[in-house]
Amino acid sequence: MKKHWYDYLWIVELTYMALGFFNILFAWLGMLFFCIPLIISVVWGTKGYCNRYCGRGQLFSLLGGRFGLSRKKDIPKWMKSKKERNQLHSLVTAQRGYIFFVNARQLR
Repeated sequence: MKKHWYDYLWIVELTYMALGFFNILFAWLGMLFFCIPLIISVVWGTKGYCNRYCGRGQLFSLLGGRFGLSRKKDIPKWMKSKKERNQLHSLVTAQRGYIFFVNARQLR
């Protein structure tokens, strides 16, 4: 099977996570990686980003599948609901936004 460019987005995800520990400005990439899927899901009502381009999902799949770091248990049913996913995405986006704007004021 031919690999596409988006099959390697887990490297980008791992890189921005690591660089975020050294400089908060790299964490702005994380804000993009949280906002883009939220916008796509709200506008088109699909999980197109998550199903194909999500580097974090690819990274977790790699860690759990190839490296065997998974407990191999299903997630609880309440976490699979659309309402829960939207609430969690909104909460994380709001938290990241607050952290970034607070840190942006401190950089001045």
